[in-house]
Amino acid sequence: MSIDDRSPILQATGFLVKMFLEYVIQTLQNQPRRNLMTTASCDHDQRKIDNIELRYGNAVFKVFFRKPIASRKHDILYHLHHFYELHFCLGGSYVYTLENKEVTLSQSQMLIIPPGVNHSSLKFHTSDNYIGFVFQFSLQRSNDSYDFFDYFKDTLDTSAQKAILLPMPLIQQFAELSTMEAPRNLKSYCNITATTYTLLFEMFDAINNYSSHIDMLSLEQDPENMLFKLNGLVNLHELSLKHIAAELNYSERHAARLIKQIYNSSLTEIYKENMKIDQYLMQKNEKGNHQDE
Repeated sequence: MSIDDRSPILQATGFLVKMFLEYVIQTLQNQPRRNLMTTASCDHDQRKIDNIELRYGNAVFKVFFRKPIASRKHDILYHLHHFYELHFCLGGSYVYTLENKEVTLSQSQMLIIPPGVNHSSLKFHTSDNYIGFVFQFSLQRSNDSYDFFDYFKDTLDTSAQKAILLPMPLIQQFAELSTMEAPRNLKSYCNITATTYTLLFEMFDAINNYSSHIDMLSLEQDPENMLFKLNGLVNLHELSLKHIAAELNYSERHAARLIKQIYNSSLTEIYKENMKIDQYLMQKNEKGNHQDE
């Protein structure tokens, strides 16, 4: 029986269903892919958030999520990304080979690998108790009137490719965030968006303002060896803070805070005091020589 032989009601019903399906398809095709504030993309098969877009003024982050890496038991060949890759260490240690150096990542530390930087890692560089995970995002500038882009970009550039100490509770929160379930309703969507907004800013705030009262020595695996090395570097008057930080595998900010914590003075103040002592000893030596004559 052809459709023309059907009753007018069936014909009308079929026509309405066809029109409705066409409307749904057209609506989905015209659906905007992002709004003014955030965009989330979900893999519903794995029920994990794939990415979420966040805006801080003119700084636009696109954050990608993946499962934490319990341990690396295979070689990671030389490669690069077109986004920032942050490696966090919850326990043990791991060695990353960058373009021109190696960086050892230990507990409560983070390594920022910028876009375009080649890096690799070998399984024999991994401690048996290593636990870590990766956090990835891109950063772009928009035309928003609130200029926050430079704050985020400068922090990333000055802190990249070196081990950075962070509070362990913050690292643990990032680990939990990276495995959150995809939002199933408006409330869960708002919760995960707010959590990501807050944690991302707290990470940048911690990089720039890691509290001076935190005992940085307690985070060292071998504090006595580190103190011996630092003391030797500080006593070489010609060394800059940048050089000392590189020798300790720290960012300049953390090296400066470590020096302040141990010596209760900045590196500049220490050098000035050492210079006064040197001048005093030289004058005393010259005075003794004159008396001998």
